[in-house]
Amino acid sequence: MGWSLIGRYGEDVETTERRKSSVGTLPLKEKIKEIAHSGAGFFSIAFSIAFSVLKYVLVWMYSTIMWGIRNSREIVVYKRGGTVVRTEEGVNVVMFFAGFMVVFICLAIVYFLLTFMSIFISLSVLLVIPYKIVRNYILHM
Repeated sequence: MGWSLIGRYGEDVETTERRKSSVGTLPLKEKIKEIAHSGAGFFSIAFSIAFSVLKYVLVWMYSTIMWGIRNSREIVVYKRGGTVVRTEEGVNVVMFFAGFMVVFICLAIVYFLLTFMSIFISLSVLLVIPYKIVRNYILHM
């Protein structure tokens, strides 16, 4: 944080202040570089990346759900007594919930991966013990 208060080496304070004010409009990669160069710690950079990715994920979820809702209006065509009947007042329920289902399936996959990785990490400690026993046996032969 020290260099961000007095400006970077070789830059005047006004240039640094202009860059700080435009951080909100920078792309993700430039925003992370700016935070890293300002002297931020590991957690600040990690939270910056996490919140930037979360913003894109939330926008994707909203657009996917709205895609399904927008495309749920359909022209219903069916035959009644040999005549083709068309109406524009139908709602395709499957298409209405398609966006929700895509989002829920992706969330379930992420939840499964997080659960699997937490189980794998907790069991990896148990795998170290036989490895060290075999390694010590081979080293001390």
